[in-house]
Amino acid sequence: VVSTQSTEAVVSTQSTGKNKLQNDIRMLSERLAKINESLAKKITARNEYDKTISETENAYMKILESSQSLLQVLNARQPLSSPRQNPPRLERSEPCAFLCYIRISSMCIILVIYVT
Repeated sequence: VVSTQSTEAVVSTQSTGKNKLQNDIRMLSERLAKINESLAKKITARNEYDKTISETENAYMKILESSQSLLQVLNARQPLSSPRQNPPRLERSEPCAFLCYIRISSMCIILVIYVT
């Protein structure tokens, strides 16, 4: 009689422990699934940020190259005769237009510089 009761107590204790562990596994699995979902969203957002940053850097480089080209055009039209003189101004009869087209993701930027 004593051994049956002690065996029953051990079985009951182990069953309770098993149920608790199964519940813990279920809860941890749910937490893991939520973390994986959140992580996937954050990785996607980070990749989009990286793409936008890269496109913006490329657009900046295009603007920089374009401005350098414009400066070369302006210097070729009327070079400085002496570094101490004020920078020359173009005559009104010699307008100069410069166009730069930049695409960042779905946005398009058209930069027009018109010097008169």
